[in-house]
Amino acid sequence: MSDNKKIFEKITEYLNKLNLKYQYEAKNNRIRIPFILKVGEKKYTAYIYISWNEKWILCVTPLVRVADIPPEVSREEVYERLLLETYYLYEVTYGLTKDGYIVVHAETAVSALSFENFDIELRSIIFGVKYFIEKILPDFEELRSKALPIYV
Repeated sequence: MSDNKKIFEKITEYLNKLNLKYQYEAKNNRIRIPFILKVGEKKYTAYIYISWNEKWILCVTPLVRVADIPPEVSREEVYERLLLETYYLYEVTYGLTKDGYIVVHAETAVSALSFENFDIELRSIIFGVKYFIEKILPDFEELRSKALPIYV
């Protein structure tokens, strides 16, 4: 059995143990996990995407496309805020992809993969999305309508 297949089986074993619904996207060789967050009276749907190679497992949720940041919102201020939050929030990491998305992400080495580690990584993503909606977006009101987590 290939390493890729072993990693996939371990990830899906953990997702099943957590009773999470997920879809495998064969075209992109990744797993997509939908989740709903309640923030105040509103509900938001977001997705965690899990991809992997022989050494690393990456969990990521897109938050905003950089191209969608309105001109009246300072990108520098948004980036500075995300860098500060990345430093002060434990296990929550905000980042910028080369495809132009602001994301919250977590990585784990395949060699360090355990159920507990995996569970913590997923929870850190969910917390990071909720924190982004509750604490960061209110400071950038014009950005709120551009955020990717979808209001239900």
